[in-house]
Amino acid sequence: MRTAGKKDELIALEARKAQLVSETRHAPAPVPRLRPKLAEIYRGKVANLTEALNAADERAEAAEALRDLSTRSAWCRRTAGSRSSSPAISPPSWR
Repeated sequence: MRTAGKKDELIALEARKAQLVSETRHAPAPVPRLRPKLAEIYRGKVANLTEALNAADERAEAAEALRDLSTRSAWCRRTAGSRSSSPAISPPSWR
């Protein structure tokens, strides 16, 4: 049942929605958070991959892991207040 109070509330909610849409339309894109030692971690993983690709007994597994990484990418998302994120891709064994 519609009442004058409900109509006023609906109008106020629609105005608030329009305000929020306007604010978010002009909001800057969020800056991704990077781990402080990301470059060191990446450098170590590349070194480990290089070793694995050069080792005859690990070459096939390392090549497959490299192909897998090059065909998909995954982003980890943090929720507000969380201190870490869970990986979207399970780590290969050569890490």
